[in-house]
Amino acid sequence: MALDSIIPAWLRNRSPEPEAGQGAGESRNGAVPQSPETERRAGQDGVSPRDADSPSPDLDSPPPREGLLSAEAELRARREEIVRMEERALRDLESARTRLREADRRTEIAEERERNLDRAEEEIEAAREARLAELEQVSGLSRTEARKLLLKEVEEEAAHQAGLTVRRIEEEARLDAERRARGILAVAMQRLASGQSIESNTQVIHLPNEEMKGRIIGKDGRNIRALENLTGVDIIIDETPETVVVSSFDGVRREVGRLTLEKLIEDGRIHPASCEAAYEEASARVDDLMVEAAESALLDARVTGLHPELVRLLGRL
Repeated sequence: MALDSIIPAWLRNRSPEPEAGQGAGESRNGAVPQSPETERRAGQDGVSPRDADSPSPDLDSPPPREGLLSAEAELRARREEIVRMEERALRDLESARTRLREADRRTEIAEERERNLDRAEEEIEAAREARLAELEQVSGLSRTEARKLLLKEVEEEAAHQAGLTVRRIEEEARLDAERRARGILAVAMQRLASGQSIESNTQVIHLPNEEMKGRIIGKDGRNIRALENLTGVDIIIDETPETVVVSSFDGVRREVGRLTLEKLIEDGRIHPASCEAAYEEASARVDDLMVEAAESALLDARVTGLHPELVRLLGRL
């Protein structure tokens, strides 16, 4: 009786038999038979067909819950970042469109202003032409004739103003030159006064004979007075034989007096008229010497463009 109850329970719990062929092979080997091509590929990959068909425990086991939560959080963060990037891109695009519209608006305004300026220039030119036509009709002169007349008046006015300006500049230059020359001479005289001796203020002139002293003095001293008045120097005639001394603190005057006296001695005719002629010749000669000396000094100093009056004053030094 116990055997009758055990056998039906065993039959119920027993799994059904596999089909013929395939079922028998699976029950014996525990795997589905593989084709030769599948076995060859599995051999090339370094995996046996039996290992390839065997289920992996990692694939069948469920992933851990913490990994799923982390992946979901990362995916959600990436989606939010993409949304923010899209929003920034949309804002940048809208800003670019706004700037483009503003640029177009400004361009239109500028073009409109340019058109207005062109119209205004055309109106001004038309008004000017009309005004010129009226002036030509009233004055009876053509445009060319009126232009010539106007230019002539402008040239005359400009020449007059230029002359006044030149005269004013020359006068200012002359006054400034004199002031500067006096200052330079004063400084030079102060620096040289301590070492200056009586010989530097005199010029000794040798006479051909003692009779020439009487000719220089003249009747009642007329010749020597004329010479001293003309040259501004002192002519000293003493007991020194065949010698006359010309004395002056002004070097230019002293040189003019020396040349004048030498010219008279050379000519032999000494009287007030000849004294005046000899003085004029000596003055011109000294002026030329001063200009030559000044130009030579300026050339050595590489200075150009000075006023002629400044050159002459520089030569006096």
